[in-house]
Amino acid sequence: MGKIRTPQQKRSEATRERIIVAAEKLFSKKGYYNTNSKEIARAANVSIGSFYSYFKDKKTLFIENLIQYNQKIFTKVLVPHDGKLFQGKDKQAVVSQLISRALKAHEYSPEFHREASAMRYMDADVARVREKEEQIILDYVIKSLRSYDGKLRVTDLKAAGIIIVNAVESVVHKIKIDKPTIAEDRLIKELSEMITRYLFT
Repeated sequence: MGKIRTPQQKRSEATRERIIVAAEKLFSKKGYYNTNSKEIARAANVSIGSFYSYFKDKKTLFIENLIQYNQKIFTKVLVPHDGKLFQGKDKQAVVSQLISRALKAHEYSPEFHREASAMRYMDADVARVREKEEQIILDYVIKSLRSYDGKLRVTDLKAAGIIIVNAVESVVHKIKIDKPTIAEDRLIKELSEMITRYLFT
């Protein structure tokens, strides 16, 4: 197998991106193990030789998809335009906005999110990527909490950050994946109140 190509021209970049987009659709629809490289190449309208000139194998491509997915979620959904989290006088409203952004994040390619979550427990390389991206989110939450220095009830910000991230993720998954038996807004209201009472004096 030849050397993996690094795109130098717009045409090459477009071909690589076409492969990535086609792969995400197939991984989302059929799952990682039910998708093969030939299918991806065909869906991207490239030869299998061209596929392997850009990606070592299917797993390398899946991880690239995962990295891009995580970057889109973090930069376009989770981070406010002003780059600040937990800002504002109405603390419960601010926490509700955080939860709303997390819900919005799960609206972007939920099928791929489910596949990536499952792959985490089946592949160590995927698990490492997920853990790295989750650490970025956790660090961002902790940094944001520091901006409320003196107004927080909690003192262990790392532990608090882990609790917040996991509480929000759990409820968001309940809403977007498990489909709860009660209205979404009721869960959001109770979760935002719980986090607000936990965090702030």
